[in-house]
Amino acid sequence: MERGSRQEADSITRCTSDWQDVEVKAEENISGNSLSEYNKKYTPPYRMRFSMLNLQYNSGLLSSPAPLAGWIDKWMSMINNQ
Repeated sequence: MERGSRQEADSITRCTSDWQDVEVKAEENISGNSLSEYNKKYTPPYRMRFSMLNLQYNSGLLSSPAPLAGWIDKWMSMINNQ
């Protein structure tokens, strides 16, 4: 993110040739717009969010329960192979 920006990227990881933003949220609170602003500026093909909400995939955003974070390589592999 830009210097002086209030948005933050929790983590950025590389899977195959694409960079992906990974956001980690506490509990079920997914408020905030860091991931949305990152998406507007960099338009990554896929984004990931870990929180305590249910697993879902919608418009390039994979939301996964935080306890499944150890599956990140599997999730990215599945997304990239779809």
